[in-house]
Amino acid sequence: MLAQTDYEEIKNLEDSIAIIEIAADLYFPGEHKYEIKVLDKNSLLGHVLECYVHKNVSEAGFTDIYQCATKTRFDSWLEAFGLEGETITDKNTNNCNGT
Repeated sequence: MLAQTDYEEIKNLEDSIAIIEIAADLYFPGEHKYEIKVLDKNSLLGHVLECYVHKNVSEAGFTDIYQCATKTRFDSWLEAFGLEGETITDKNTNNCNGT
């Protein structure tokens, strides 16, 4: 389902979450499972529960050479939304087990 927004700019955390959920509906297939937690009035945490890319890369047998694009993707989203933030990931496809 596609959603329409009337956002000219993101003004608060709720706007951020709404935009992320809309983008996720557009860019992630249904088998990609994630959660977003509000940490405080200016911070949220996203966590991938089941990664569709990891599943496909694993089935193809390339987890030891594939470089996960998560950090690049979410850093780009932050920049596009005009938000300050940091994407922290200490895992790659070969050690994340799809999370």
